[in-house]
Amino acid sequence: MRANPPLDLVTEDNTVAQITRAGEVINELNKTSTEVESLKCQLKEDMSENDRIEIQNRLRDMYKEALCQDGFSLKMATSLVVFLVRCTEDGILVVLAERGKSIIIFCLCNTVKALDNLRLMIVSGFMRDVFTDIISLQTCTPTTVDVGVGDDDIISRRSCLTAQQDKGWLFDRQLLILNL
Repeated sequence: MRANPPLDLVTEDNTVAQITRAGEVINELNKTSTEVESLKCQLKEDMSENDRIEIQNRLRDMYKEALCQDGFSLKMATSLVVFLVRCTEDGILVVLAERGKSIIIFCLCNTVKALDNLRLMIVSGFMRDVFTDIISLQTCTPTTVDVGVGDDDIISRRSCLTAQQDKGWLFDRQLLILNL
């Protein structure tokens, strides 16, 4: 993620820490909550759009509550939850964020469908909008955000997921690095 104007180091470090911590909190909740697991299973079934929205809203509420209990502000939790629910629904884990030439977010996609869904979140502008909201909560300066991932990264990660068993790449090659 590249912000324009560039973020100061404190804001960038704070953003990285919050994205990483939010991913940890939600990944732990997804592993330990039987209610979340039940909702995730229901999302995989064919269902009406109204039922899907209801389940997404229940997940948002649970995620928001977990983040707020972990010390996130309500506004920040609300902005992060939009992204995290979509990731959960699409089978994507937010593993880590770090500072580089930009903010880099590491996402784990265990299926080709999850990888394709992540790519769609990027090219549709969904992630740009979410991270613009997240950054705007931390800075007084109007900021635009560019989110990108190289087509070569998508292609190589896709090959990791479609290779024959014991013929593919190592686990760490399945992590898709998003330059935000």
